[in-house]
Amino acid sequence: ISAQISGLNQMTKYYVKAYAIFANGITEYSQPKTFSTLSEDGTRLFSDPANCFIVNKAGKYAFEMLKGNSNEPISNAVKAEILWETNNTTTGVSKGNIVSSAEINENLVLFNIVESAEPGNALIAIKDSEDNILWSWHIWYADFDPEDSAQTYSNGSVLMDRNLGAISATGGDTGSLGLMYQWGRKDPFMGGGDFNNTY
Repeated sequence: ISAQISGLNQMTKYYVKAYAIFANGITEYSQPKTFSTLSEDGTRLFSDPANCFIVNKAGKYAFEMLKGNSNEPISNAVKAEILWETNNTTTGVSKGNIVSSAEINENLVLFNIVESAEPGNALIAIKDSEDNILWSWHIWYADFDPEDSAQTYSNGSVLMDRNLGAISATGGDTGSLGLMYQWGRKDPFMGGGDFNNTY
């Protein structure tokens, strides 16, 4: 079943529920679903807060300035900045090769994935007027759909087929290493460029 909804605002998050009215008069509702509308220039707004956003198309994106998976807003931010980018190889990438720009627009962080970008990762931070980092987000530019390649295990768990930030699912190459996380930290470190050194 599908439905068309008109008269929606641009770059706005909406919550919808399906419902059914049974012959006995009882009405039952589905779990709420969220979706976000595009802006006139095609900017895609992420519907839910997160510390990591996966994108698999070049173009413009936006997310709300919220702390991680919460609904806690972040105040006093005056600018957004790309802290680093990596493609998990020894050749490396420069800032701007994957995410060309990051900026603040009211309560949103807007960023742009370069049309010619190769898969990789970036870290975007927002800062206050004294250049202090208030929060940061991992942007994972991938050439796969995590849901299409997800693995279902015998206990029913469904997981991605690769490490977080990996640009390959093939074991044995550095692209499969993904990013490195230290216990207790939300932000990743760049993964290894080869199996002997870290870049």
